[in-house]
Amino acid sequence: MMSIAASIAFLAVLGAFGIIFLRRIAPMLTALETAAYGAPLGAVLGTMLVLILARAVGLGGATVAVAVAALGAALAGQLSHGSREDGRPWGATLVSAVRRMRARPPAYLAIAVVGMVVIRWALFWSGALVLTDNGLVAMHVNVFGDLPVHMGNAAAFAFGENFPPEHPRFAGHPLAYHHLTDLTAASLIPLGLDPGGALALHSLVFSAFVALALWAFALRLTRDLVTASVAVGLFVMAGSLGWTVMLQQFQGSADPLGGRLWAFEAVREAGYEWQNMFYGFLMPQRAFLYGMPLAFLSLTLILIGQRLASITAFVTAGAVLGLLPLAHLATMLALTLVTPFLVILFPTRRWIYFFAAWVLVALPQLFLQQGGGPGALGFIRVQLGWVMGDVPWPLFWLKQLGLFLPLVVLALALPRLLPRDSYRLLAAFMGIFVIANVVVFQPWDWDNHKVLVYWFYASCVLVASLLMWAWRRFGPIVRCGLAAVTATLLLSGVLEDVNQLLRRDFYPLFTTEEIHLAARVRDETPPSAVFATGNQNNHPVPVLAGRRVLMGYAGWLFAEGLPWQAREADLRAILAYTAEAEQLMDRYGVDYVVIGPIEREALGANLDAYRRTHLSVIATANYEVFAVGP
Repeated sequence: MMSIAASIAFLAVLGAFGIIFLRRIAPMLTALETAAYGAPLGAVLGTMLVLILARAVGLGGATVAVAVAALGAALAGQLSHGSREDGRPWGATLVSAVRRMRARPPAYLAIAVVGMVVIRWALFWSGALVLTDNGLVAMHVNVFGDLPVHMGNAAAFAFGENFPPEHPRFAGHPLAYHHLTDLTAASLIPLGLDPGGALALHSLVFSAFVALALWAFALRLTRDLVTASVAVGLFVMAGSLGWTVMLQQFQGSADPLGGRLWAFEAVREAGYEWQNMFYGFLMPQRAFLYGMPLAFLSLTLILIGQRLASITAFVTAGAVLGLLPLAHLATMLALTLVTPFLVILFPTRRWIYFFAAWVLVALPQLFLQQGGGPGALGFIRVQLGWVMGDVPWPLFWLKQLGLFLPLVVLALALPRLLPRDSYRLLAAFMGIFVIANVVVFQPWDWDNHKVLVYWFYASCVLVASLLMWAWRRFGPIVRCGLAAVTATLLLSGVLEDVNQLLRRDFYPLFTTEEIHLAARVRDETPPSAVFATGNQNNHPVPVLAGRRVLMGYAGWLFAEGLPWQAREADLRAILAYTAEAEQLMDRYGVDYVVIGPIEREALGANLDAYRRTHLSVIATANYEVFAVGP
């Protein structure tokens, strides 16, 4: 319990620092916006401080304590001024904002929607990873598929002294990846949490701020509490028409899928690519926890700067986006795509200051992160229709989104649904949809989803505005039709959510033996050691022990644009102990070789050869670790 309390205190200091700092630099924001965007901003700035300290002395309890002390001192300095520009204390300002909301009956709907989202996500993260007698289990397919990446990053920072950051799954290569969210979680490990618990707690806290950010930005755009609440509900619950697949599976069988209400594999095989935003992106791709609030903050400042003719607001907006290289590269790409449309729709010379601030803050980070190269963006190519395959393009999108897409088109045809500036800003995001259906930006074409997330959010605000306009304008018959249409949009997300809530999915992640093996590797090998292991996504050495490996899961490396094919051949040669194995181990600086079930069955590892030639330093029932380095 002490470790959880200390971790919550650390995250509270980060959030409080960001909230007070944002109020100082952007006093024109509402109290809700300051809280929703300020806490993630504080986490980004505070984690950058941790990164600087850790590069100098490593990541330990003392490093975290120094960072907390520095942020606490800055926070105390800000609070010592005691009030806002209007002379009112901070507490009185927040209490007044809450009272104003209570005075408006629709506010209860907003509180209920955001509250239910936060409670549901809290329940999810409290049970996303379950430790059983047989080992650690993931309770969703994307927890199994993606969370090991982030667990490995956090473990490498905390246990592997991985500073300056080197790629944990491609030893010797820089970590050209947005890793701030994982470093924040890693900072909780010296406070007593394990990697899985640190990720779950961090995700739980900042998922709540994402929910607030989604609602705050929708409220800014619509100026209507109910419409903003509907927009948030659509964004977090909507999905594809995959629910039709599930209905077909249910027909003619009392228990067609073992009691499962949502079968990810069956839906994908049927050609439904679009995923629920929480289960597909906010949960597994954790960098959205920082990227999305920063994007909304910058866009809000642009709207304010346009209205007030404020150069300061544009400069601040650009500087905020400049924090994205280490926070979330996909968000930076999405804003890069949408900004030219914003410049056209909001013509002003103040954009010069915006771009200057963006470049000055972002460019040094990008250079250090990408080593001067393009990274995964080096794989940009034209691919008409994105991932539509043999399905005609219009039918592909109707299959993915159903009636949502016609509703977006209809909402765009009715610009008076929204305030003028809001409509123009949302219209700018339609450019992302067009571009992402023509150009693929990363090696894996599916990753265009990461920029389409922002198009989808803008579209949810448009559709919510249309639905509420029609609801208020027409009578019961039309309202019943609107309810039925909305149900078709939400049913996939509801099925997936209830399926997870009932814990109908069950994906073994690590056995008890593998957890024990990782603990021994942490205790008995140097933090900077390089291992040759199997390259499955859930290998215990890189994920739990935080040790760098010659090569991790090929799918992840492919998605990052890394040249994994030649290294996989070398890994196979090392594990098989071919004639060139010793030379290859020397070239890559391999210190240890791990041979277990995957290494033997999938990669042809020669256990007998290693037993004859190298010292076995760790052995369990199914694994052996051999020292091969100097």
